[in-house]
Amino acid sequence: MLVFLPVDLELKYSDRTTDTFHYPVEIWYDGDRYVAQVPATKQITRARVNPDGFTPDIIPGDDSWTANP
Repeated sequence: MLVFLPVDLELKYSDRTTDTFHYPVEIWYDGDRYVAQVPATKQITRARVNPDGFTPDIIPGDDSWTANP
């Protein structure tokens, strides 16, 4: 049985500020992938899903992306 949960996406910018975007569970209704387009006007240095660790995760090490320096 698959259980779908809402998603939080945290973006960190080069000026060290962050934004968090909340996506409802309905994003999964059309399949197992979702492409989010965010209105970023600054350079993104890191993206992370489930930043607070609230959602159970089997492999938490694959929850983030960091830009190459």
